[in-house]
Amino acid sequence: MFNCLLQGFPTEYKGYAINTDFRVGILLTQLTEDESVEEDLKLLQAFNILYKDKIPEDFQVAYSGLEWF
Repeated sequence: MFNCLLQGFPTEYKGYAINTDFRVGILLTQLTEDESVEEDLKLLQAFNILYKDKIPEDFQVAYSGLEWF
């Protein structure tokens, strides 16, 4: 556990750069609530929103990073 007031937000998850902007959280929330988007596409889009440079090749790492965020 970290204190965001005393420490900076993490900028990566298991070596993969992530977007920590609050707008990313809002976009991910809107995406999960959007019923017009298929579930498979939601995951892919969420990965594209969260990870800056490269999405982890290991699906479990990518998904656990999304859950962590």
